[in-house]
Amino acid sequence: MTARQDVAPASFERVTVFLTPESSAALARAVEAVGDSRTDTINRAIQTYALMVGEVADGARVLVQRTDQPTTRAQRSTAKLRSLLAGGTTTNAPEEGSHV
Repeated sequence: MTARQDVAPASFERVTVFLTPESSAALARAVEAVGDSRTDTINRAIQTYALMVGEVADGARVLVQRTDQPTTRAQRSTAKLRSLLAGGTTTNAPEEGSHV
């Protein structure tokens, strides 16, 4: 007898979430880029988010540096992450060090 596809193993927790349009689009981009399932992508995103929250809470600065762009973009990314971690949105977050 085969197990139903929609029933998670006992060690898993089923959670229902309502995604904003921005989050839904981000999920679709991540799934497309990596090729994983939506479930695997969401699980990895939550674990990454928890890591970032812990690091920022401990005073760390999260840096994403691209070799083809100036470091000011990385500073802007850090400001967006701080806004997101504070419960804000990543859209229109002020740049770090700006006076908005």
